[in-house]
Amino acid sequence: GGAKTEIEVEYLSYCGYEYLVRERVVDEYIFSEMQRIYVNEGELPQVCMLAFLKYHSNDIVSLSDETRNAIQEFISILYVKKNIIMPFFLNYRSLSIESAHLGNLSFIEYKGNPDSNVMIHYAINHDVKEQNGYSREEMVNMYAGIYVKTFLLFFGESVQYYITEENTNKEQLT
Repeated sequence: GGAKTEIEVEYLSYCGYEYLVRERVVDEYIFSEMQRIYVNEGELPQVCMLAFLKYHSNDIVSLSDETRNAIQEFISILYVKKNIIMPFFLNYRSLSIESAHLGNLSFIEYKGNPDSNVMIHYAINHDVKEQNGYSREEMVNMYAGIYVKTFLLFFGESVQYYITEENTNKEQLT
């Protein structure tokens, strides 16, 4: 514990943010340290949990039991308790009951200004029949400008969409 751990956590949070939000390459050691601190301290900042989950979502086959436990706990904290959902949670369907429930959903992720209102305009198409007009819905800012919208699509359905970002009385099509 103490000041050394606080400084480590701050640095890990910075690295986690860079990896999660800015898609920067981060050394594997950073994620091992996140896990070590979580095991020793029993807590970890949200950004570290999200970065940890994103990092390990690419290879769930070769995970240690300790890493699997951390993943299950992080998903429980983020998804169940805080209602945060990210597309990479889908990769954990075989590890987590919570993620298994996401299996039928389709995700659209958009990275934008965290202070903006991000709107998705969408139409769900059924086989060859297109829906008339677009529905408009605000996307949820899950973390630091990472906006997510989920859809439950049935067989033969697809979604057409475009996203607008509204910021200080200005709307921008993306």
